[in-house]
Amino acid sequence: MKPRSIKLVLASLLLLTMLVLSGCTANLVTDIKSDGSGMWSMEYIMTQDELSSYGYTLTDSFCAEDLEMDLSDMPPGTTMRQEERGDEVACIFETTFASLEELRAIYVDMDSTVSSLEFRDNKFYYDIDIDMGSTDTMGFMIYWIVKMPGNVTETNATTQEGNTLTWTAPTEGAFNAYAVSSVGGLSSTWWWVIGISSLCCCFIIIVAVVVLIIVLNKKKKNKAAAPAVPAV
Repeated sequence: MKPRSIKLVLASLLLLTMLVLSGCTANLVTDIKSDGSGMWSMEYIMTQDELSSYGYTLTDSFCAEDLEMDLSDMPPGTTMRQEERGDEVACIFETTFASLEELRAIYVDMDSTVSSLEFRDNKFYYDIDIDMGSTDTMGFMIYWIVKMPGNVTETNATTQEGNTLTWTAPTEGAFNAYAVSSVGGLSSTWWWVIGISSLCCCFIIIVAVVVLIIVLNKKKKNKAAAPAVPAV
């Protein structure tokens, strides 16, 4: 695939749909696993009202029938599927990657600059400059979404929900997506689990010791209080 800005990829997609996008959304999602593998996807989302204005319903195979985009213009191995989400339908282009080097190649092919994309010192570093070009967005919103491995410790994302980061892309020009996550050792959640488990074990041991002492003392008292048996 020839290097191109993400905006140009989206523009070619929009021209093929022949829709006037007054409120559609494009999500560019990167899901990165702790071993460096994952999936890159582009979700092109339309509402029921927008589909109805062109004679479609949510159950129509819109993506397969009218979204005749040549997948050769997408990263190698890209597949396309359609998904219903309430009153919306999404055309989803998905590309799996087996390593960070493969993800880097996807980004570079989309005319993005990769400053950092690596695991180092029990941390994962993500620093990408994305060129949105200057193509007219025709009124639709574009979101750059990254699902980070581990717990996010630093980021300049627009919003964050757990380890899922979202940047609202500008209408033109470039923007930076930066994040760092902790992936080595045990997470804070596991430390809480270990701590609570240790306290529970200590409590059980203390209770067992107390019960044992009470039982032994009771036996000792009973033995002392028992009448002596006369010798025959």
